[in-house]
Amino acid sequence: MISYSIGSFQHKEAIAGLHAYSWQMHYRGIFNDNYLDHEVVEERMVVWRRRFENPSKDQFVVLANDHDLLCGFGCVFLNHDQQYGSLVDNLHVHPDWQRKGIGRSLMDHCVARISELDDQFKMYLWVLKENTNAGKFYERMGGKTVESIIENNPGGGQAEILRIVWDQQPA
Repeated sequence: MISYSIGSFQHKEAIAGLHAYSWQMHYRGIFNDNYLDHEVVEERMVVWRRRFENPSKDQFVVLANDHDLLCGFGCVFLNHDQQYGSLVDNLHVHPDWQRKGIGRSLMDHCVARISELDDQFKMYLWVLKENTNAGKFYERMGGKTVESIIENNPGGGQAEILRIVWDQQPA
């Protein structure tokens, strides 16, 4: 049975590991292979250690667990952008747990928390254009693509990313 909770410093290694693994599985051919094979795990650990050691007051992380196993997480920065609202900075579900409703439930938990903490609901995220499965998932949840930009990838290279927005809570 999947349970949902708010992440904390004690979860940083599991979150970083899942984040790196998700990138290795889904960003192959988009990100540099050397980065994915040799650098991503440590780089994600540095990111998550920093996020939990010096958390933004507007940051929260929702975890999806099956007993003690992390199967997914979402990270949000409230009111990150004046025009677009709160940023869903990460939403990752372990490949073994995909297509079981966990991504949708994580989004629902993020949306509920944003709604609790912000009286004017607006939310957005960035997704790699080549990550078509994720893009379709966000579209099914009511997200609308409003722009695309070219972004530098960690480890080198560039990729097109899409800003997807919600002006109202996903249905």
